[in-house]
Amino acid sequence: MLDSYSEFPEEVEGCSCYFSRNKQEFAAGKYIYMNNYANLAFVSIGGQLVRLECIDKSDSVKTDAPYRDASVKYELRAIVKKSSPSGEEVFKTEGVLLVKDLKTGASSEIPFVGECGC
Repeated sequence: MLDSYSEFPEEVEGCSCYFSRNKQEFAAGKYIYMNNYANLAFVSIGGQLVRLECIDKSDSVKTDAPYRDASVKYELRAIVKKSSPSGEEVFKTEGVLLVKDLKTGASSEIPFVGECGC
């Protein structure tokens, strides 16, 4: 359901998370998910970059908060299962992306590896 992409959207700068399907894709700079540590996340579906907004409007940043696109077709959650420091203010992460097509009800769980940090 998710395609890999390499370009960081302009809204993703500074503190962010970026995830790949596996360590090889991560090392090659091929990502399936990025967020800006605030209220935006990005995935590529069908070759199109999809911008998603966090629908949890609380003040605290939650990695597993639900995100939806403007057309309310997709919902996504990033569930971090393992996180360990890999540098100053950077954490290696592993987990699963839960992606749901809200129009068809189809859903996928996609394992990821990546980093979050500033």
